[in-house]
Amino acid sequence: MDERIDLSRTVRDKKYRYVRNYLPHLPYGQHLHYLWLAPSTRSWEQAYKSGSLNDTQSAFWREKPAEELYDIANDPYNIHNLADNKTYDSVLLRLRKANHDWIIASRDIGFIPEAILYELARKGPLTEQVDYVKLSRVIESATLASSRDPKDLTALAARFKDPDPSVRYWSAVGCSVIGTGASKYSVSLKELLQDKEGAVQVAAAEALYRIGEKEIGLKALAAALEHPHVFVRVQAMNVLQYAGKDALPVLTQIKALIPRVSPQPQDDSQYDVRAARTFVETFGDH
Repeated sequence: MDERIDLSRTVRDKKYRYVRNYLPHLPYGQHLHYLWLAPSTRSWEQAYKSGSLNDTQSAFWREKPAEELYDIANDPYNIHNLADNKTYDSVLLRLRKANHDWIIASRDIGFIPEAILYELARKGPLTEQVDYVKLSRVIESATLASSRDPKDLTALAARFKDPDPSVRYWSAVGCSVIGTGASKYSVSLKELLQDKEGAVQVAAAEALYRIGEKEIGLKALAAALEHPHVFVRVQAMNVLQYAGKDALPVLTQIKALIPRVSPQPQDDSQYDVRAARTFVETFGDH
């Protein structure tokens, strides 16, 4: 989503809709430059911050469930999530499997971090560069990471040193999803800060921040802002935006991303600059 990162997949039949959120620790309502040009979005955000919205209206601004299930025949606006309702277990399992099967069948490469995908694309067409045999393990790791179940952390921790960087990335993301409950893996996450892949480094830095190792996490994120790869810088800025005022010690490095001369309005490539401007506009004067 331009300068923001999220990942969800959905499948439906005539009566039900299933959604899997692979980054459930992030809200739907991440600040997106284009979306925030709409007055309705800005007023919606202000209403949420003022506490004047009900739970349904507030859901856009809060963390997401790992899974969503809606009876679209009786709930066309997809308000009542049935995923935790045991009555619908058979429907949930059926559509969960349909979602997974389609992801595998369609060779969905969206589970590979964008910085890694970009480098693969530089070598040639992605259909030739992606190892589709290994992709199923990446998707499996993403599913474990997004489950919100602390029991899955053991399986993820076993993948911290996996040869595939996308698997290592998702092992760190799983710690972010669980938060402080993953604090026992802080040593392994600190080791991942030295990973050869910038996307993995940032994922580890985010996890360290979210489990309570804020100073170490922010220091690593500040370093990532100087990474030569734009999508690594974008990933770091996403975490810093979430950190909000906690990230003010990194403000100098964030401002350094913003050029003295503004890019052309039609230039959509400088997503790190957009994200940096948003942070400065939101928190820079506090």
